[in-house]
Amino acid sequence: MHSLIRINSEHDLGSKPRKTMVSRQTHVGTRRCVGRSMSLSPPNHDSLITSGRVHRQDMHANQRATLEKAMQEQAGILERLGLQWPIIQAPMAGVSTPRLAAEVSKAGGLGSIGVGATNADGARRMITELRALTDSPFNVNVFVHSAPTHDSARESAWRKWLTPRFQDFEATPPDRLDTLYTSFADDPDMQAMLLETRPPVVSFHFGLPSRDIIRALKESGIWLMATATNLEEAHAIEQAGLDAIVAQGFEAG
Repeated sequence: MHSLIRINSEHDLGSKPRKTMVSRQTHVGTRRCVGRSMSLSPPNHDSLITSGRVHRQDMHANQRATLEKAMQEQAGILERLGLQWPIIQAPMAGVSTPRLAAEVSKAGGLGSIGVGATNADGARRMITELRALTDSPFNVNVFVHSAPTHDSARESAWRKWLTPRFQDFEATPPDRLDTLYTSFADDPDMQAMLLETRPPVVSFHFGLPSRDIIRALKESGIWLMATATNLEEAHAIEQAGLDAIVAQGFEAG
């Protein structure tokens, strides 16, 4: 709730105090104090204007400082990675291709390939193909999810519930539910392959590998970043010593 004070005269504001009507505005409307009046001293407009100007100047100064800091950090990233534009192509595992990533990188952005849906040999072939198409930097993205724990009773209940849906398409439900993708955290072959091929950038989805793996990748000269869908994940990425945090909505694919 706040008060609105309306001056009923358009004469010189420096004149003597005058009678005025006060309106009190609430969240549901305006209530007028009809029939009642009160004496108000004229406001010191010079003071109000000066105060407002100083407040705006401070606010604009803070905004400029924040913007300048962001631009400096952005310029540092562009220079570090050799990019022309602050654009990172989404990795899109299973959809992106080395050719797409190469075109983005050649255009001055950071092209990306997602290797979370393949094994170390498949990822190596994608990196080799990409390097044959461009000398520009690129990003290799891996999945670092936690391996699920099998629950036979729960999986049986899911299969039973889904059986009519499978029958609609004349299909047979699986005997058991298996993990579709291997986590980078549990894939020493993928880890060794990245340390050997040393792509310019490696990014992590769904989690972080061990500190030993992070340290080994950084010591190999690889620039690291990871996605965060909440503040807790962002703090974890920062504490792990990665080079950048990718802010991502939790609904992102």
